[in-house]
Amino acid sequence: DWAKRTVEVASITEDANAINQVHDAVLGSKVFAVDAPDGEHDLEDVEEHLTGVNAIIEDASLFENPEEVLKQQNLRKETLQE
Repeated sequence: DWAKRTVEVASITEDANAINQVHDAVLGSKVFAVDAPDGEHDLEDVEEHLTGVNAIIEDASLFENPEEVLKQQNLRKETLQE
């Protein structure tokens, strides 16, 4: 079920042609890597986190029922208070 759901979400949120163009551009050229002392630039963690958060929000806006989400959040709050 998880794999089927992943494909369903990707078919709505992803652009296959754009992904293939990026792959073709990278595979058809030379790549040069410059490494920071720790292997990543200073804002990489923040950028990756923000990208993930934005993806979750976008997917939720397409597939989640706001009333059900609020109901679950309230139930969790009540459970944790007890």
